[in-house]
Amino acid sequence: MAIPNEMLAALIEQQAKAIKLLNEQLQSTKPNTINIPWPAPLDIERGDISQNFENFVLSWKDYMVASDMDKWPSSDEDKKIKTFFTALGSSALTKYNRFQLTAEEQRNIDTVIEAIRKKLSSKKNVIYDRAMFNSCNQENDSFDEYLLTR
Repeated sequence: MAIPNEMLAALIEQQAKAIKLLNEQLQSTKPNTINIPWPAPLDIERGDISQNFENFVLSWKDYMVASDMDKWPSSDEDKKIKTFFTALGSSALTKYNRFQLTAEEQRNIDTVIEAIRKKLSSKKNVIYDRAMFNSCNQENDSFDEYLLTR
């Protein structure tokens, strides 16, 4: 039994439209691959550790937005926390033994950040801060540069 030419032409036209539509969809859904750099690890060796942590948190939040991690479902919260600890860097994790967070403190990324913030704020060394302040040297800086860098 032969298919009439009109039906065959209509089928071929429908297939061509379907293939064209699929190709358009394929082109519009190509992954947008970009390399987003990690935030710099938490510097625990120099300067004010709590200020360094605040700078790290700002970089981390930017990283979360840029990588769409902030849109992850709450079921992936553990993965987000593990990624955060990895980004902190091994020297900080080794020195602070993963900050010894309780299960309650590890329920989401915001509570992890807040718990670490509290633990680091008590680590401020007043003697070191005074020594740094008393050893400041203005030298060739303008007052504005001096004030901003100290």
